[in-house]
Amino acid sequence: MNIDEQVKLCNEAIGSAATAIAQAYAEFGDLTGYLLGQTSSTLQLSLFTPLSEETSTFVLHLLSDHPRLKEAFMSEISDAQDVNAYQDCEDCLTVFVQRCQQIVARDSEWLSMQKRKKMPLTSISDKGYVTIRAEGTRLQNFIDHLPCLG
Repeated sequence: MNIDEQVKLCNEAIGSAATAIAQAYAEFGDLTGYLLGQTSSTLQLSLFTPLSEETSTFVLHLLSDHPRLKEAFMSEISDAQDVNAYQDCEDCLTVFVQRCQQIVARDSEWLSMQKRKKMPLTSISDKGYVTIRAEGTRLQNFIDHLPCLG
């Protein structure tokens, strides 16, 4: 597997993670919406781009042990946010969760859908939180199992 193929795989993993997180927050919170699988596509679309950017930043940080891939990946993305947010942190997954939840909490579409100004929770009862952690862990495992090309 060459660098270009690995960059492509990273981009696919980022897109998949951002989609899953956006979808988790775009699902209607009532029982009827849950049973019918209703989601707000407008909310999902408004969340996707900033979540994708944050996920790219997280992946960029995770590529620290893959210098050639990191360099190639950096040249592919222009939307990486503050990579320094993940430097010197003991638990980068927690930082990723917090930053993704901040994106959701600031989204005007999300805020307009909340009846009681309910913010994303750091709890297993919050589907978005669970999804962010699961996708972050999946990304960490994905990067850990990439062959190092230098």
